[in-house]
Amino acid sequence: MFNCYIVTGILAGHYDADFRRRHRLYLSVLKQFGFGQRLMESRIQVEVSELVKQVRLTDGRPFDPQTVITRCVFNVISSIIFGHRYDYDSSALDELIHRTHECIASIVPELNWCPLLRFVPVFRRKLVAHVDSATFAARKRLKRYQRSFVSQLISSPN
Repeated sequence: MFNCYIVTGILAGHYDADFRRRHRLYLSVLKQFGFGQRLMESRIQVEVSELVKQVRLTDGRPFDPQTVITRCVFNVISSIIFGHRYDYDSSALDELIHRTHECIASIVPELNWCPLLRFVPVFRRKLVAHVDSATFAARKRLKRYQRSFVSQLISSPN
């Protein structure tokens, strides 16, 4: 009736051939995203320098650091996943942040209160609707990046 998962922990874990295969797969995927290379570090440094620039633009006046830091984090994730960063005043970045916050704010409090709610059909539909909305926005961005990438490949001489 209910899915029960038994967590064995690190010491009592099963480190068999299947674990090693998944481990190699996960590491190869992370390496493709730049994990363990200077690529991620340089992208984070670029974004931190932009964050410092945005803080300096306040000229010592009080400001809410949450918005600037949120934009910085979203830009790091976007540059790693999509290979593209947004300007801090971009409406597309605002839309992405708004959709993500809306999805998290509508789901997390209920799941913290009662984790079994994710199996209730009404709550599940709400969860799926928010995830579909966020997925649609991400797919739209991916298609745009794919078109620009393909056009760059076609236009570049070999």
